[in-house]
Amino acid sequence: MTRRAWAFIWGIFVAGALLSGSAILISPSASSSQALTFGVLLLLTILTQFLEALAPGRSAYYPHLVFLFAGVLLLPPLLFALLVTIPHLVEWARKRLVNSPTLRNGYIQPFNIATHLIAGILARWVF
Repeated sequence: MTRRAWAFIWGIFVAGALLSGSAILISPSASSSQALTFGVLLLLTILTQFLEALAPGRSAYYPHLVFLFAGVLLLPPLLFALLVTIPHLVEWARKRLVNSPTLRNGYIQPFNIATHLIAGILARWVF
């Protein structure tokens, strides 16, 4: 992989960490209704993480994005960060169990987490 590609990947990692950290420090604590909302969205996100759909070009698509979008609107940043991170870790564990070829690239899961965090936190700030 080129240096520019690695710079982009690490730039996404750093931006995701900085945005998540700043959003978490600013956010208020979660109430019980937010905890219930988080639990429902987390369960649905994890379930849909197992439903991989293949687009016509054979690229994978996961229908979990709708629940992440709901998390942007309904959850504080800390819970949103957990909503993004936990299903990706579950997916990583599942791929590890079946010895998926995408595990050879160890940067894929952290990159996916960082891009979802960046998009979600920026969308929340804009909203």
